[in-house]
Amino acid sequence: MPSQSEPGVEYTVTLSDEGSWSCTCPHYTYRHTVCKHILKVREEALEDREYQRRMVERALQANTLVVLPTALGKTVIAELVAAESDKLLTPNVTSGC
Repeated sequence: MPSQSEPGVEYTVTLSDEGSWSCTCPHYTYRHTVCKHILKVREEALEDREYQRRMVERALQANTLVVLPTALGKTVIAELVAAESDKLLTPNVTSGC
């Protein structure tokens, strides 16, 4: 994943066997929190399902409880809601990794 602020610098995003994400960028290295590179890879790697998008939209409007059978994407919905919420709540920062 290329750095947006440093041309020629690349970061590696990985998904462990246990399902945890990591990145070699300074943000993740020092803070151990999800960085924009992880969010981008997740976004590109996820299969887009219309019912999940509808649930995300509803969850962004009000508190929501999602009840679905196993393997239908509850975690994906939660991650998309978290990513969208983070975009809405975080000021637009142009510096950093």
